[in-house]
Formats: sequence, structure tokens, C-alpha cells
Amino acid sequence: MGKKEGYKASDTKARKIYTLAENSIPTLSSKDESAKMLFLEAIRVHREINISAGLILGQMVEMAKPLKEYAILTSITGIGENLASRFIAEVGDINKFHSSSALVAYAGIDAPPHQSGQFINKNRRISKR
Repeated sequence: MGKKEGYKASDTKARKIYTLAENSIPTLSSKDESAKMLFLEAIRVHREINISAGLILGQMVEMAKPLKEYAILTSITGIGENLASRFIAEVGDINKFHSSSALVAYAGIDAPPHQSGQFINKNRRISKR
């Protein structure tokens, strides 16, 4: 669509816009100095939290790599290092589940049973219970 309109991609313009957006907060142009200070402090804290979370997640991945469950989980399409380590941290020993359906039930994503008298509905939507 952009080529039809005569748009030409420009890395320098994109970088300028990104830098401007990254360092801009609309309320910083206001006259209220306390609002500016609060926003800047909130941004600083948010960045620090992101750094800490990244370090913790990196440590979780390193701790999970030697486990056999880690190799199994990462072989599944869509499950990367981070998700596999989080899954292991949440579930713990996978051998405590007698079947895959028990694990699905633990996660709470199985279709709930629905029956009334002799009527049994087998086509239920998955819901997080």
C-alpha cells in the first residue's frame, strides 16, 4: 500500500521517530513539576524492574537447562527457553501427573463436563477454571 502512495522507507527517519517516542511523555511539556518528577521516576523504576526480571529469567533458564523436562518442553513448537523454564518453575516435578490429561486439568484449560440427566454435551469450549 505504501509503495502505491509513493512512500519510501527511511531508516534514519524511523530511528528519529523511535528515539523521539522513546524519550517523550506528553505531560512533560506541562508546567506541573511534580507530575514531571513522578512520571520520570515511574519510568526509571519500570526500567529497573525490567532489567531485574530479565536477570532473574536468565538465571531460571540456566537452572532449568540440565533438567530432562526442559529438553522435552523446548522441543515443542512454540515453547522457547523462557516459557519452558517458567513452566518447570510452576509445575515442578512433572512425574507427579499420571497422564497428560491430569497436567491439562492442573493447568485448568480442559473443557468442563456438561451433563444433565441423560444429555451429555461433548463439545464444550475450553475455559480457564
